[in-house]
Amino acid sequence: MKVGQLVAGFRVFIEAKKDDVTDTWESTVCEIVAEEDLLAIAKLKERFLDFDFCFVNPIYENNMVLDFGSKDVVKNLVILRGTDPYAWHGVTVFNVTLPKYGRVHAVAALTQELPHNRRGSYRIRILKPGEMHVSGIENVRKVMVNDISATGIGLVVDDTDGVSDNLRVKVCFQDDMRFELDAVVRRIKPLSEKRSIVGCEFVKPSDTVAQFVNLKQIKLKKSQQQHFRKT
Repeated sequence: MKVGQLVAGFRVFIEAKKDDVTDTWESTVCEIVAEEDLLAIAKLKERFLDFDFCFVNPIYENNMVLDFGSKDVVKNLVILRGTDPYAWHGVTVFNVTLPKYGRVHAVAALTQELPHNRRGSYRIRILKPGEMHVSGIENVRKVMVNDISATGIGLVVDDTDGVSDNLRVKVCFQDDMRFELDAVVRRIKPLSEKRSIVGCEFVKPSDTVAQFVNLKQIKLKKSQQQHFRKT
């Protein structure tokens, strides 16, 4: 199956991976019918004859259309067929403004779809309050657990004083069960003047965390399937 065969309204996921950190966003394939837009797309395809294209509704962060242009970030386009994920690996994603439809993300792929195993990298957003204990510092910091995967966890932190790469921390939070996880800080990404995302890698793989992530993923797939049946 080629990426250009995805029908309008189909839900897709764009993964962006840099080093050991993977972020995922979701969108839907655009329904583009205006003659001016189709002509603009035809001209675009003439410039990239080796690529197959699909166009998805723009993904926003902080009220701005997300820019996937960084060359050191690997992008994958992922879909669900039944309950199994499939992907076009190493796609190019860039912003396009069509005359009538407006802003879209253009996804260009050289490859056919392949089975996609995301067990180790699939990241779920949970947005749960938690605590971060920093090695060598007695005070406990309140954090928001933004997301978690089988290999790491992302925290929204207001105070990053004393927090740096390779620092050992313990993260505690409550979801379906209570978690106390030993991790190492791998990246600090400012969100605003006072707030940052702290990305951490678990010290040891945890079967409990992997099972938790997989169960959340299964629930997400089921909800998506219900959505497709309704539409």
